[in-house]
Amino acid sequence: PKLPALALEHQDAYRLVLVSKGSAEQNRAKLEDPGPLVVLLQKEYEVAEAFNSTTSPAAVRVAPDGSIDSRLATGGAAVLELIAGTR
Repeated sequence: PKLPALALEHQDAYRLVLVSKGSAEQNRAKLEDPGPLVVLLQKEYEVAEAFNSTTSPAAVRVAPDGSIDSRLATGGAAVLELIAGTR
Protein backbone atom coordinates (compact mmCIF):
# COMPACT_ATOMS: atom_id res chain seq x y z
CA PRO A 1 0.00 0.00 0.00
CA LYS A 2 2.90 2.44 0.55
CA LEU A 3 4.48 1.73 -2.83
CA PRO A 4 2.04 3.73 -5.00
CA ALA A 5 2.57 6.80 -2.78
CA LEU A 6 6.36 6.35 -2.90
CA ALA A 7 6.25 5.95 -6.68
CA LEU A 8 4.26 9.17 -6.97
CA GLU A 9 6.55 11.05 -4.58
CA HIS A 10 9.71 10.08 -6.48
CA GLN A 11 8.40 9.87 -10.04
CA ASP A 12 10.57 12.77 -11.25
CA ALA A 13 13.75 11.06 -10.02
CA TYR A 14 13.17 7.41 -10.96
CA ARG A 15 10.60 4.74 -11.77
CA LEU A 16 9.57 2.43 -8.93
CA VAL A 17 8.85 -1.12 -10.13
CA LEU A 18 7.17 -3.84 -8.08
CA VAL A 19 7.88 -7.46 -8.99
CA SER A 20 5.04 -9.53 -7.61
CA LYS A 21 3.66 -13.06 -7.70
CA GLY A 22 0.11 -14.04 -8.50
CA SER A 23 -2.30 -13.19 -11.28
CA ALA A 24 -2.91 -9.74 -12.70
CA GLU A 25 -6.37 -9.81 -11.11
CA GLN A 26 -4.98 -10.64 -7.66
CA ASN A 27 -2.48 -7.81 -7.90
CA ARG A 28 -5.11 -5.34 -9.12
CA ALA A 29 -7.16 -6.21 -6.04
CA LYS A 30 -4.16 -5.45 -3.78
CA LEU A 31 -3.29 -2.22 -5.60
CA GLU A 32 -6.53 -0.54 -6.59
CA ASP A 33 -4.73 2.56 -7.89
CA PRO A 34 -1.04 1.92 -8.53
CA GLY A 35 -0.52 5.40 -9.98
CA PRO A 36 2.98 5.56 -11.55
CA LEU A 37 4.04 2.30 -9.86
CA VAL A 38 4.96 -0.29 -12.51
CA VAL A 39 3.91 -3.85 -11.60
CA LEU A 40 5.66 -6.82 -13.21
CA LEU A 41 4.64 -10.41 -12.50
CA GLN A 42 6.91 -13.37 -11.89
CA LYS A 43 5.52 -16.90 -12.29
CA GLU A 44 6.88 -18.23 -9.03
CA TYR A 45 9.95 -16.79 -7.33
CA GLU A 46 12.34 -16.64 -10.27
CA VAL A 47 13.24 -12.97 -9.82
CA ALA A 48 13.67 -13.32 -6.06
CA GLU A 49 15.78 -16.43 -6.60
CA ALA A 50 17.94 -14.64 -9.19
CA PHE A 51 18.82 -12.10 -6.49
CA ASN A 52 19.16 -14.80 -3.82
CA SER A 53 16.43 -13.02 -1.87
CA THR A 54 14.36 -14.89 0.69
CA THR A 55 12.94 -11.80 2.39
CA SER A 56 10.06 -9.55 1.43
CA PRO A 57 10.18 -6.69 0.81
CA ALA A 58 13.52 -6.47 -0.95
CA ALA A 59 14.87 -4.02 -3.51
CA VAL A 60 17.79 -3.14 -5.73
CA ARG A 61 18.51 0.03 -7.66
CA VAL A 62 18.86 -0.45 -11.41
CA ALA A 63 21.00 2.06 -13.34
CA PRO A 64 19.83 3.56 -16.64
CA ASP A 65 22.07 1.09 -18.52
CA GLY A 66 20.24 -1.84 -16.84
CA SER A 67 23.05 -2.80 -14.47
CA ILE A 68 22.38 -3.38 -10.77
CA ASP A 69 23.56 -0.24 -8.97
CA SER A 70 23.13 -1.25 -5.32
CA ARG A 71 23.29 -4.10 -2.89
CA LEU A 72 20.12 -6.01 -2.15
CA ALA A 73 18.12 -4.10 0.47
CA THR A 74 15.99 -6.44 2.57
CA GLY A 75 13.23 -5.43 4.95
CA GLY A 76 11.03 -2.37 4.93
CA ALA A 77 13.49 0.00 6.61
CA ALA A 78 16.34 -0.95 4.27
CA VAL A 79 14.13 -0.55 1.19
CA LEU A 80 13.05 2.92 2.36
CA GLU A 81 16.70 3.85 2.94
CA LEU A 82 17.55 2.70 -0.58
CA ILE A 83 14.72 4.79 -2.01
CA ALA A 84 15.75 7.84 0.01
CA GLY A 85 19.33 7.46 -1.20
CA THR A 86 18.30 7.77 -4.84
CA ARG A 87 16.87 11.26 -4.59
